Amino acid sequence: MTHRFVRGSASSMLAVLVSMAALLVTGKLVAVSFSRELVGMLALMLVSADFLNVLFSFGLPVSMPRLVAAAAVAERPVVTRNAVELLGWTTVLSGLSALLLMAAVGFLPEVSAGAITALVAEPHYIILLWLLAVSGTARDLLMSILAGMDLYSARATAVAMTSLLQVGLVAGAVWLDRETITWLVLAMVLSYGIAVVWMGGKLRGSWRVCGHLRPTRSTLDGMRDLLRFSGPLYANQLLTFFYQRFDTVLVGALLGLAPAAVFEMVKRLPMVMTRVLGAGLTPYLPHLTRLIAADDSVGAARLAERSARITACMGYGAALTVIVFREPVVRLLFSDEYLSGTGTLALLLAAAVITLQTGVMGQTLIALGRTMAVTLINTGLVAVGLAMNAALIPMLGMAGAGWASVSAVAFSGVLQACWVRRHGVPVRWRAVLLPHAVFALACLPALFADGLALRLSGMALFVTLSFALGVVTPGEIGHAAGALRPGNGKAMES
Repeated sequence: MTHRFVRGSASSMLAVLVSMAALLVTGKLVAVSFSRELVGMLALMLVSADFLNVLFSFGLPVSMPRLVAAAAVAERPVVTRNAVELLGWTTVLSGLSALLLMAAVGFLPEVSAGAITALVAEPHYIILLWLLAVSGTARDLLMSILAGMDLYSARATAVAMTSLLQVGLVAGAVWLDRETITWLVLAMVLSYGIAVVWMGGKLRGSWRVCGHLRPTRSTLDGMRDLLRFSGPLYANQLLTFFYQRFDTVLVGALLGLAPAAVFEMVKRLPMVMTRVLGAGLTPYLPHLTRLIAADDSVGAARLAERSARITACMGYGAALTVIVFREPVVRLLFSDEYLSGTGTLALLLAAAVITLQTGVMGQTLIALGRTMAVTLINTGLVAVGLAMNAALIPMLGMAGAGWASVSAVAFSGVLQACWVRRHGVPVRWRAVLLPHAVFALACLPALFADGLALRLSGMALFVTLSFALGVVTPGEIGHAAGALRPGNGKAMES
């Protein structure tokens, strides 16, 4: 791995770590300042905005790092302008739709407020939802473009900027108005908007460096090409969105609201771990794309193997730390009422790490241009996940949902690794499977022992086996540490 790759990973992970810390702070501010009804309204709006973000993006935040990295330097401004113009048209059309819906709400008969009708109970919430969705979509698109252009520090700065601005602006919104969420949502939109303007300036500067190339095809044709490539990834994003949300729905439907609340809370720790470690893979797709374009299948396989091994090793190290200290962690973040979810938490942490490694294989397929394979496999993931949840939750309770998650992502990971090997990147099964075997052995004392000393022996066993079996090597750690030294950052963009 190059120094640029390691430093890009580190800056992305640090930025997301700041983002997660800011998320906890803003969550605390909202929880202590607003009524439960308003917090519920905000939660509904944020989930709806996340869905619209996926809907409006057409899969471009996933595909743009590959498309930009694969393009010749002089062609990159053309590719990125096509994506930005597509976003502009989407923003205009969705805005008109929001205005029409807002007008139509005035003619509807009044209905009792509930989860379905909450967002249209106040028509101006429709516009707030649209603003939140389009500003988030623009931010995600620009961050993906910056990743494709190797502008990792600029991307990381944008993530951290959005998060820190959001803390300050949310605090101001709380001070202004605690009776509605209007100022609160506008504060979030403003934080996204400032980051979008800043990233737009960075992007324009990079266009000048790339030079000007007159487009050989119309903008409409360019947008069609983007949609054609991103279409399978778009379907994959929608599938992933529903898969990640639906297990909580099934727990609530089959076990009741109280177990669903516990399950949803313990899911937050794996989510934070996935986002932080997943950010470390930001440089992976552009770098792998260049290796494949150079017909370096050996180099591509080496990068894929190292990324899969090291990501799993770091993820399982974090997961074991949480498992060993699970009771104090749950009490600190939640309360004693959520201790019943600690066993499920271990399963969800394991599933999160498998998901991260599966993401390495999925991005490898994207770099190979096999986007339809990713969509087909993830369709199978959703089907297996739903079937396993329906079968295991009635028998095992919340733990059944955890086992269903592990089973589904393991199924997806094996299929994606098979497809990667089939299409020219010869990753070895040892590199893919060994971290999971080491974790399974180390997890036994960490999860089932009562004393702290015995639990810590699980962590010691994991570290020992990881080095002894080559899951991670001292040389790789030394290389990463050397790349992170300030003196080695000159090749990085400022």
